[in-house]
Amino acid sequence: MLDDKYPTLHRLGLGAQLDAVERICAASAAGKHKGEAIAQHGPDHHFGKADSHMVRSGFGYAGRDTESGEMHLIHAAARLLMAAACATQEAE
Repeated sequence: MLDDKYPTLHRLGLGAQLDAVERICAASAAGKHKGEAIAQHGPDHHFGKADSHMVRSGFGYAGRDTESGEMHLIHAAARLLMAAACATQEAE
């Protein structure tokens, strides 16, 4: 049995969203963005992509990305995590 690395997030009810972030990132790393490092584009790039996904989430926030079928808000969350990773690397 695997240890739950994020028990608080799961208790808050974010398990399904965490699974969606994993699916998005795995599909991206295996396909469209294969071989690209997250830091390659920098935090501003990822922040802009997150903003675009938030806008495309639409009225009611339930809009889905046509390529992945996942919610735009989940894509935005993934991009914000990428922006944070870039910013952390730049600060080190």
